[in-house]
Parts: sequence; structure tokens; C-alpha cells
Amino acid sequence: MRKVIFILSMVSLLNICFANMPPLTPVKYSMVTKEEVKRHTKVSGRVVSKRVASVSPQVSGLVQKVHVEAGAWVKKDQVLLSLDDQKTQLSISEMKAQLKVNESMKGKLGKLLAIQKQEWKDLKLTEKDYKGSVSQKELRVEESKTIQLEGDLQEVLSQAQVLSEKIKQLELNLSYHQLKAPFAGQVLTKHISEGHWINLGTAVLDVIDSKNLEVQLDCPETLFESLVNGPKEVEVEMSHSGKSLSLKNMFLKSKVDLKTKTFQWCGSPVKVNSSLVEGMSVNAYIPSTHIEEAIIVDSNAILKNSVGSFVYKLS
Repeated sequence: MRKVIFILSMVSLLNICFANMPPLTPVKYSMVTKEEVKRHTKVSGRVVSKRVASVSPQVSGLVQKVHVEAGAWVKKDQVLLSLDDQKTQLSISEMKAQLKVNESMKGKLGKLLAIQKQEWKDLKLTEKDYKGSVSQKELRVEESKTIQLEGDLQEVLSQAQVLSEKIKQLELNLSYHQLKAPFAGQVLTKHISEGHWINLGTAVLDVIDSKNLEVQLDCPETLFESLVNGPKEVEVEMSHSGKSLSLKNMFLKSKVDLKTKTFQWCGSPVKVNSSLVEGMSVNAYIPSTHIEEAIIVDSNAILKNSVGSFVYKLS
């Protein structure tokens, strides 16, 4: 009787315990397998312009006005910088005044020469019709006057030509006092300020072609063989946004940097828009030719917490 009571008591106690227990959590299990996989190497790179121009003056002078700042977008032939041209303008005005005087002298000498030639011609005709009526001395004097006037006119014409050539050269130099954008793009850097004197050939602004871009990936030299015959189109990730960027016409630059032991793998963006600019960083994941054996675990077996991801398995 006591045994029966004890057993009933234990059953009741167990029922009470199980009744207060929370429901069991369902579990799943999966088989852990082994597969051959290719490892990927993460590489970084940057967006660069394939065309960069250093704008420099063809004449020396004082910077009068800088029309743009670094970062500004410019159109082709837009004026970027102006040099002081007052001295050149004054020289042109003075030479044009001299040329005007010269033109006046040329007209007067031309008329005098025409009259002198007619007089000389009349004397020769008179001597021909009336022998001895005109002395040889008179003929030589008129001939000398004609030659002198021809010489004076030729000198004035030569001076006019020299002045015209100088004016053309000064006007050409005047156009050099304005530095213009060689193509549409963006001003990358500005090396000069207003009021500074600059010499001929000194770089004052750097302009990049914002539509002619290239992505350069810095790859470790261990990947060189795998990329010799690598894909011509790849996807890279923009570092600042995480968005994907498609590249085409991939090619290798075979030179290896001796310090970093890297080489460049380059390609052109399939689409270029205003959000893609010089200097942006990118990342890419390049598959290795080396195949490794890896343990494949079901994604449900990965628990994420604030520390990271852990795989739990029963041994």
C-alpha cells in the first residue's frame, strides 16, 4: 500500500513539474559536407581620369583674375585665368598709330612718285622729239629724283610690313593672356592666386576629363597569372555607397610596384554619370586559381550576435 501511494505521489509530482515547464523549442539539423571552392581575394582601387591637362600660360605675366576654383566644372574653351594685358594693349595701340602714319606717308609718296615719273617721261619724250632741247644733266637729275622716291616708298612699305607683323604677334600674345579649358571637365587643383607673377610654362591649373574615366585595381602579384587571361567584364563595389559598378575592357598593366608588390588591373565604367568622380574608392573580389576543400554548413546553423557569427555543431 505504501509503495502504491509513493508511486502515485511521484507521478503527481512529475505531472506538476512537466506542467510548469515551457514548451520545447523545435530544432533542425543538416549534414555537414565538404566541397572544393575557390577563394576570393579582396582588392581595392580608385576611379581616375584617363585625361588630365596641366594648364600653363604661353607668356609670362601678372595674374589679373582667376575665374574658377578647385572642384569647379568647366566647359571646353571656358576662360579659367586672365593675365594683365595692359602693356600689350598699349603696345598694340602705339603700333597701330605708327601704322596709320605710315599709311599716310605711303599715300603721299605714291602720289609724288607718280608725278615724278610723269615728269621724267615727259623730258625723255621732249629730248626724243627735239634733240638737244634737254640736257643730260637734267635727265639724270629727274632720274635720280625718281629713284629716290621709289626708295623712300619701298622703305615705308617695308616699315608697314614690319609693323603689321608686330601687331599680329602682339594680338596673338594678347590671346595668350587668357587661359582656357582644353576640354569639358573638372578643375582638379589650383596652384596660383590673383596678383602673383607667373612665368611662361608654369602649371597654374589641373583639369581632368570627367567623362573619360578608368578604374584601377591594385592587385597582389600572386594574382597576376590568374588575371593574364582574366574576364574582360567585372563588377566592383563603390566603397562610399556599396553600389555595384560594371567595368568593361579590362586589361593588365604589367609593371609591378616594387614597394607594394602590386600591379594594376584596369577597366572602363560601362556607364559614367555625375555621381562617379575622380578619386572615389572601389573594392573587388577576385577569384583565385587555387582550389581548396571547405566544410559547408547550413546557413541556419549560423547564429549572429553583437560579437560576430559563430557556427555551433555537436561533436
